[in-house]
Amino acid sequence: MPLWGQAAVCGYPFHYNAADMNAPIRRLIVRLMVTLVLASAVGGAHVAAQQPVGTGEADAALLSRIALGFVLATAGGAAIATAAAYWRASGSTMLSVGLLTFLFGTNLLITAGPLVRLIGVSPRSLAFVNAILVYLMPIPGLFYAERVRGRGWFSSLHWLWRASFVLAVVFIALDARARAPWTALRLFRIWVIVSSAVLLPHVLFWRQSDPVESAVRTVGTLALILTLVHDNLAGIGLFSSRIAFTNFGIGVFVLGLGIVTARSFFADQRELAAVDGEMETARTIQASILPHEVPAIAGLDIAVRYVPARWVAGDVYDFLKAGDRRLAILVVDVAGHGVPAALIASMATVAFSSHPDNAQDPGTILAKMNQVFCEHLVARYLTAACVFIDTERRLLRYSLAGHPRPLVWKKLSRQVIELSEGGLVLGVFPDAAYPTGELPLDPGDRVIVYTDGLTEAFNPAGEWFGDTELRSFISRNDGLPADRFAGDLVRRLEQWVRQGRNNHAFEDDLTIVVVDVS
Repeated sequence: MPLWGQAAVCGYPFHYNAADMNAPIRRLIVRLMVTLVLASAVGGAHVAAQQPVGTGEADAALLSRIALGFVLATAGGAAIATAAAYWRASGSTMLSVGLLTFLFGTNLLITAGPLVRLIGVSPRSLAFVNAILVYLMPIPGLFYAERVRGRGWFSSLHWLWRASFVLAVVFIALDARARAPWTALRLFRIWVIVSSAVLLPHVLFWRQSDPVESAVRTVGTLALILTLVHDNLAGIGLFSSRIAFTNFGIGVFVLGLGIVTARSFFADQRELAAVDGEMETARTIQASILPHEVPAIAGLDIAVRYVPARWVAGDVYDFLKAGDRRLAILVVDVAGHGVPAALIASMATVAFSSHPDNAQDPGTILAKMNQVFCEHLVARYLTAACVFIDTERRLLRYSLAGHPRPLVWKKLSRQVIELSEGGLVLGVFPDAAYPTGELPLDPGDRVIVYTDGLTEAFNPAGEWFGDTELRSFISRNDGLPADRFAGDLVRRLEQWVRQGRNNHAFEDDLTIVVVDVS
């Protein structure tokens, strides 16, 4: 029976850990959802911005302000949570956007008169809270500018958000000392005008490689800056204006973020699709390198289970026939996972099959493979087990290279024998020696060669499957044929790993070769 057919019967086709490849997709979806929620609020932002805050607000404008506040505050909180959960991917940029959006949304809610009355907090207390929020808003906004545009000319953007942090503390302290909210409002407005003037040339003259993203970011940030300058110049009395445009500017800014994030999302999806195609090709190539069927050897019943943890595996196995009654078996485990490990593993099969004359001497084969890997590998190593079985002489010869020790079930004595002869891992020491051990075989004996994905699989409590559990399974199931034994062993390992958890894949590649002697 073909090896892939055997794996499929047991429910373990050649597969990968979907959670690893889907993590970037989940991150992008979360970001897109957050940004679309932000952008959906822009429609109401302009309406809300045209009306002054107070009891005379039109019902539609009031509802728009409250809805906008809830959406922005919730979306800002979601962006902050996303940044915390996927810090390496989104990091401080997502955090700064989330903080700015959250502060502005909360500010809108606090300034909605009917909603304030429902909370039951005194207007004076809410005024203090609102002032603090407003004083803090420039910090994440300016920090975001540095993250997008760099430190700026003469590191001006770098120092701008730091100065804004210090001044926010000063403004809050002035309000607290005077025991009156908005005591430092005029100073705050002046600071907003100054920081906007410093930021403005960076917006006008900064360009990036993507012209669409550059234009969108420029328009959004420019709208925000100009509306802030307009409203704060009017606030300090340089001219009079009935309409405040800040809400509109923030709306355009948020919409720009939505467009940029959407473009990034679809670009990353195209890139991920290309990566998926390449990984599928790598998987197909590795599948073609592995044996397509079990070799027919008189007196042997052979079964294999091969379960990669990802698209491609660092485990590999191969067979080398030396006549009708002799067979050499190689099982290799490369340190690491994924494509780099798979490439080295494919080299192992080539090096192994290049020495058919040494099939009956496993130690010599491993020594020659070690020389090849020492010449071509840097900072990589692999473990290997090479087993030669001669059914005519009923003899097993083997050698190990830092690999988990194969086990032999002796049916007559009902004992598990551990094969321990061998040397160091391959690819590190060119002069390493690999002595060969021997063991006589009897009818009914069973040889089990495996990688550490078997014994080092752990359950939710952090306990390894280990040698004790493996030996116990071997002794309890000695009457099963090789294929049934291998399949039941994988299922038992799956039960050990899951223990109530759904769809929990193996953390490491798994290879098991079972050979029954008749």
